[in-house]
Order: sequence, then C-alpha cells, then structure tokens
Amino acid sequence: MKIKLISIGKELLLGETIDTNSVFISQQLSLYGIEVNKKIVLDDNYEAIKQAMNYEFVDADTLIITGGLGPTDDDVTKEAVCDFFESKLVLCDDVLQSISSYFQRRGKKMVSSNLKQAYFPEDCTIMHNPNGTAPGFIIEKDNRTAIVLPGPPHEMKPMFFSYVEPYITKRIGKKVFTTNINTYGISESELEYRLRPLVKQNEKLSLATYADFGEIRVRLSICDDKNDDVNELLSRYTIKARQFIGDKFVYGVDCDNMQSALVKLLIEKNMKIATAESCTGGLLSKCITDVSGASQVFECGICSYSNRIKEKILGVSPETLQKYGAVSEQSAREMSQGVLKLSDADIAVSVTGLAGPGGGTEEKPVGLVFIGVATRKKTIVKQCNFNMLNNKSRESIRRHSQLESMKILIDVINEQK
Repeated sequence: MKIKLISIGKELLLGETIDTNSVFISQQLSLYGIEVNKKIVLDDNYEAIKQAMNYEFVDADTLIITGGLGPTDDDVTKEAVCDFFESKLVLCDDVLQSISSYFQRRGKKMVSSNLKQAYFPEDCTIMHNPNGTAPGFIIEKDNRTAIVLPGPPHEMKPMFFSYVEPYITKRIGKKVFTTNINTYGISESELEYRLRPLVKQNEKLSLATYADFGEIRVRLSICDDKNDDVNELLSRYTIKARQFIGDKFVYGVDCDNMQSALVKLLIEKNMKIATAESCTGGLLSKCITDVSGASQVFECGICSYSNRIKEKILGVSPETLQKYGAVSEQSAREMSQGVLKLSDADIAVSVTGLAGPGGGTEEKPVGLVFIGVATRKKTIVKQCNFNMLNNKSRESIRRHSQLESMKILIDVINEQK
C-alpha cells in the first residue's frame, strides 16, 4: 500500500490546533510495515481538497483524510471526496437515527445543520461514530481508496481501531494482535521510559500510549501473518509490561475505562458500594452508574455538600467539623464510615476537598482533597494535593478526585480475600 495523509482544517494551518492525528496514524501504520511517504495540511476548501486528491493519487493508492466532517458550511471534505469519485450523496437513515439518538442521550435537540452529516456517497462503507455526530467512510474506485475520518482525536482513534485497522490488515494479508494495559497516576513519558527496554528486547513488539485526563492506555501490538502462538507471546509480553510499569499504576487490562474496571471488579467480588461526596458533587456516583450493570453493586450515593447533611445523614460529629473542618482526614474517615453504616454496603468511599477557585487558605489550599475508603474491617484515608496540577481548574480537581477515588477503591478491593 502506498499511503498519504491529508489533514483538513484552518485551525491546523493557523497553529491553533496541533495535528496529532497524522502522527498517530503514521505510528499505527508503521506497525504493519507501511510507511507514509507524505503528509499535507489543507484549509477547509472544496477546490483545494479536490486538487490535492488529483495530485496525490498520481503515486499513491490510498489517501487517509481527517477533518472537515462537521455540520457547518465550511465542512466540505465529504462533498469534495464524493465529487472526486463521481459519486452521489444519499441520505443514510441509520446514521440519521444514530445522530438523533446521540443528541437525545444528552438531553439536546438535533438541529437542521446536523442533517448533512447523515449523507454519504452511495457506494461507500460507512464507519459509525459512537463518540460524536460525524461518521467516517471508505470509498474505493479504479484502484484508488479514500479513508475519511473525523478530526477530533477522541472520535478518530476509536474509529481507526474499529474500522481502518481491520480494513488495512485484510488488504496486506497480516493481522495485528493487540492488548491494552490501563494505567493511572503515572506520566506518559515515565511509562515509555519504563517500557523501552522491553520493546528493545523484542523486535516484533510495538508500543503506543494514549493519554486521556490522567488515564493512560498502553497498547502492545504484534503484526504477524501467522496466528501460531502470537496470542501466547503477547500474553507473556503483557505480564512483563505490567511488571515494568508496576502494579501501583495498573488498574486493568483491556478495560473501557476505570469505572468499568471498578464495576466489573465489584461484580466479580460480589460486593456492594456506597458513596459520600462533597467537593465532587455526585460526579463519582454518576461515573459508576454510567456503567451497565452498576445496579448490581451500587447501593446509594449521598451528596453531602453542607456540614448539616454531613452531621444529620452521615453521622459526622459536630466536634470533628468544628475542630478539623469539613476538609480533613477526620471528616473523610467519618463520612465513609457513616455511609457504609447507612447503606449496609461492603465498601464505601468519601470525597471531601476544596475544588476552588475560591475558598482556599495557606493551610488548606485549593486542590486539597481527602478520600476515605471504609470496609467492615478497616478504614483508610488518603490526602491528595491536586493544587500541584498544571490545570488547577474546578473541573480538573473534581475529575482527578473522582479518578483517584476509583483507583483507591480498586486497590482496596483487590486486597480483599
């Protein structure tokens, strides 16, 4: 395969957004022994896209194009590609229903401009997008192929793995065997440093890391035209990689996210959970109950924002609140113990802290958070200082509190006999 990449978007030309998509795609293609021999960036311009396709297809059989699939008037990638292949745009009812459902799940109404995202070349293969409203597509004609993907990386990457990777491996006659190690609390650079010796020792093994707000997924891959023993080999590499990373930072393998790993673990252990939240305002409970099957393990969530509720519902003593304050190790301990008793769950977690931007002091700065985890045998409390984050926004502190809480829960549950 002779592949070139085209990235669409004025924001890329202006430097407002860095083109990470082409880097990612190039890295993934290299796993299959495919080299990208050219990358270009274009404005959202109909004629420019068509001209580029005319020129680049002279010595390439495949173009991978990202961006320009949105609902606005300047999103013209689909139309330009369709015109180049002399195809006709037709309405796809399944996609229209999917886009409409996407908005309904978020309590919003689909506007008329989104309708254009449900039109596709009549002879293409549609790549569905569960993470947004812009599906991609693959179109082939006269030994030329265009693979068109949405621009946002969180939409493009899952689509690449679900559709583009199988398509490419089928064409080259090889298969990619992969596994994903899910981590939290370690930097991307530190992960790569720790795993570098493993990759150097095994030339068949490729590694890529994908960061998403504190969570980092490590993807181990082997590209092979033989299926013999590859899964067993990859399994051994996964065990070694976990050892290189350290169990302190690994929360699962091939998990969708941390809340999915937590719910799965609770189900496996036949344990019930309850939450008592202050600064996170119910975010932790929401994330847990977002997971299908959470009803089997989730007992209750108390959003105890005021001291009065901490006392009246959770049983935090007035003396504790007066002497140590709501943001303290002592309050976090009593909150977790209180909701454990109230719910009769097997494990409970509490979160209390200062999400800011105001309210902090020198003694208790914004970003100070206490997380308590109580079981019927013991209670632990961890102090976190999220004021050290580069992004100290209210949302960031609340999100990190939620993630840290789930990681502590996973560790404590794994210790249970």
